[in-house]
Amino acid sequence: MEDCLVFSAVWNGRSMTAQEATDVMKSFLVDLSRISPWSPPFDVSGRSKKNIHMPIAEDLSNFDEVVFRAMDNKDVRFFSDTDPHTMRIRPDSRSVFGVRAMFSDLPQRKLKKSMVTIDMGMGSSDGSCNSGLSIRVPFYAPYTEENGIWAMSKEMEQPEAIFEFLIDFFDPYFCSVYSSAFVMDLVEWGIDINSPIGWRSYVRSPKVVEALVGDSHVSGYREGVLIEIGDTPLVFKDSEAREHALAVAIEIRDKLRVAKATDWMATS
Repeated sequence: MEDCLVFSAVWNGRSMTAQEATDVMKSFLVDLSRISPWSPPFDVSGRSKKNIHMPIAEDLSNFDEVVFRAMDNKDVRFFSDTDPHTMRIRPDSRSVFGVRAMFSDLPQRKLKKSMVTIDMGMGSSDGSCNSGLSIRVPFYAPYTEENGIWAMSKEMEQPEAIFEFLIDFFDPYFCSVYSSAFVMDLVEWGIDINSPIGWRSYVRSPKVVEALVGDSHVSGYREGVLIEIGDTPLVFKDSEAREHALAVAIEIRDKLRVAKATDWMATS
């Protein structure tokens, strides 16, 4: 798997209709384009292989129409108040799985391997699924250096601006900026639940806050704590800096394991 810079946020979202979720997606993508390298034209992919890389007009005039087609899936049961007999997606449809769509800037790319993707899922009708977002930016391989602006641009103060924007927009339980390869070296799936320690990690869980009291890499921030393991995301690219960051992250991980505070979504 190619290494990526990942911006991730998870929150306990309310039940949403397909239209409400689509409105949130559109608002997020438009606002993100104001503070980051993200911009139209982009495409959208849904749950099924049939609905992959469906182009959206640059002026977003067909956004709802195309996103609805992408999110529709004959294997998912959608519930509509106005048409209770239909299983296909409608603007007022809800689903226990919520709705999910993945956007990419592939229309602007020469190589598929360098495309940036934004994956959003939200709106579970019964609250059984958390809402979440991840922005994956291929950056650490030579052919993706064009994406360096996501990590290094001083003009737009990236990626701090994106990190802050995600917290402002979604009010998440946690938000983190990390390298996918770094996290694979750090966590063990099934043990470390929802705990991608990264360059910056914001966590609201009371158990995490309590477990990390007094740690020199942790400070109070908003409604929780901010974990910092490096000065810039380039900490994941420089071998010496990465080694130090990994040692710090392992110390934090082990503290969370001892305190049984590995689920950052825990509210008590």
